[in-house]
Amino acid sequence: MLKIMEDELKVFRAWLYKYVKKDKKITGKKLASLIGVSGPTLTSYHSGRTDEGVTSFPNISFKKRKLILEATNTPHEEMMKTGRQESQPDPTTIQELVKRQAEMEAEMMEVKAQLPTTPIDTPARPQNDIERRKTQKNQPHHDLVNEFEQPEKAFELNCILRKIEKIQKSKFKKIKKFLLAELEELEEAAPQESEDPNLGNKMG
Repeated sequence: MLKIMEDELKVFRAWLYKYVKKDKKITGKKLASLIGVSGPTLTSYHSGRTDEGVTSFPNISFKKRKLILEATNTPHEEMMKTGRQESQPDPTTIQELVKRQAEMEAEMMEVKAQLPTTPIDTPARPQNDIERRKTQKNQPHHDLVNEFEQPEKAFELNCILRKIEKIQKSKFKKIKKFLLAELEELEEAAPQESEDPNLGNKMG
């Protein structure tokens, strides 16, 4: 029984849509006033309400359907006949859709047959610009570290330099000046230390 009522309501909506929207036998505004509802309510009867992309149809009471048939002077049998025709898909349209689908599948198979069967070598993904610039910036540092004969010494010195880098700018200059002075003294003393240790005895 409920299924029959749902089917009849679907048929009624299809008929009402054709009567008002397609055939334009009466305006929605006029029909709405004749049955005592608003224009949007009448529109929802045959076209539904759309909320966030979802369309839903409100229930149309038997009393309202009877009022609409009386206002449009449409017998119930005529409404059912027209509504069934409108609610059924057009056979011609279905045939056209099936034909078009077959054509699309044939086109896809043809394109697929033309594709190369051997894998295509994809080029290596270019290095991110930021990473590339960072690598270029750090390259001189890496080259200098590689010159160390003792890697552990390089690591130890880098740790010290990292601490110096965090110091205030004014203090950093002071430390830098001190280190350069010490380095200069070491470089001056280096040749003397490298002389023959027996030289002093020979001179004596």
